[in-house]
Amino acid sequence: MARTPIVLVAAAVLTAPVRGTGAEPPPPPVFAAELTPGPRVWGSAEYLLWFTNPSPVPAPLVTSGSLFDALPGAIGQPGTRVLLGDQSLGAGAVRSGGWFSFGFQPEGWPLGAEFSYLFLGRHAAVAEATTSGYPGAPSVSVPFFDVTGTAGLNGVPGQSIYILGGPFLNKFFGLSPPDGTIPGVAAYYRLGVASQVQGAEANGAMLLRQSDRFRLDGLAGFRWLQLEEDLTFFGTGYGVPGGVFPGPETGFTDRFGTRNDFYGGQVGFRAAYTAGRWSVGATCKVALGVTHEQAAVSGAITTPGGTLFVNTSGTIGQVAPGGVFTQPSNLGTYQRDVFAVAPEVKLDLGYAVTPRLKLSLGYTFLCISNVARPGNLIDPALNLTRTNLAALSRATSQLGVQNPIPFPGGPSKAPPAFGPAAPVFNFRDSTFWGQGVSFGLAYSY
Repeated sequence: MARTPIVLVAAAVLTAPVRGTGAEPPPPPVFAAELTPGPRVWGSAEYLLWFTNPSPVPAPLVTSGSLFDALPGAIGQPGTRVLLGDQSLGAGAVRSGGWFSFGFQPEGWPLGAEFSYLFLGRHAAVAEATTSGYPGAPSVSVPFFDVTGTAGLNGVPGQSIYILGGPFLNKFFGLSPPDGTIPGVAAYYRLGVASQVQGAEANGAMLLRQSDRFRLDGLAGFRWLQLEEDLTFFGTGYGVPGGVFPGPETGFTDRFGTRNDFYGGQVGFRAAYTAGRWSVGATCKVALGVTHEQAAVSGAITTPGGTLFVNTSGTIGQVAPGGVFTQPSNLGTYQRDVFAVAPEVKLDLGYAVTPRLKLSLGYTFLCISNVARPGNLIDPALNLTRTNLAALSRATSQLGVQNPIPFPGGPSKAPPAFGPAAPVFNFRDSTFWGQGVSFGLAYSY
């Protein structure tokens, strides 16, 4: 009986964990099933300062040319340079926006849910070209590819001009001195593109691994992104006093609008590392799905007397549908679906003001692989005999049809419609991306 306590004490000592010797195995990592019970709620609001890739406008729309060229401003002429078009609008512009997120994880569940919404405010970029029409001012033109050769090309398809502004050479009218200039047409052209972006997503978030300082979550869900853009090409002219064509001249507006809605399922991960009050995080996601592309093409033209190659009579105040690059052959609305990929990478640095409140500075890159952008819809080819202006000319002009040469002789009555339809509508996809910094405030409970 006296030895029983000694045996119990010895057994207790032998079975107790050894401390301070390094022999104790480290605790296993905490996984989703071992989470501390209790609900979790989190949310964040971020202010965005982003750049987006500019809107492409590959077609030359306004040119400046030498009056000594056969067709001043036509593409390929020695003195021609492009003023509007053949460019991208909005490069380097900073855009403001917001990104809001909310998430929760029910008590005892290893899986949480989160929702977010982002937007970039509407942004507009404008480029302009003008001439006073007086001697010494530049010559400005609207160039195009003539598919029938009726615009001063003697029936051979090629590059020509639709509208010419600026001073004119005396020799065009048989005046002397032959190389002097006289007042002509004052012209103003404006090319503008406006766009806005928004999107939303819903994801399931599952804890994959967690330690005192590190946390890794897997993400899976659904994403929607929307890009809306509008392009407007506007031009107007006025024959200056003392010139050969005084008074109002042709005015036109071309509009191309696109809306892209991306829908897709996505997967990704989010990792965070914490050291004291500081934390760094990274989120990577990729969505696969379709972009529903919609396009609308519209335009209008007013012609008191016609253009360089097409005469109209008694049409002051009349408006015909179709401007320059918007004609019966491509006016209307169009839509289609294309496969697309939308990746996102986000990095952030955080500082915990309190155990539940954190300030963050982040960087994000977001992309949609296939979208329709309005500048890519412009077809620089025209069939002048099939325009609404030509139909108006045939109905009103009293001038006989002749081989239309700009000067001498001036414009004539449009010939009967012939040749292929032009311009034509075609979807041409390109990539849209946005990137930039964010300043955020996050709360968790």
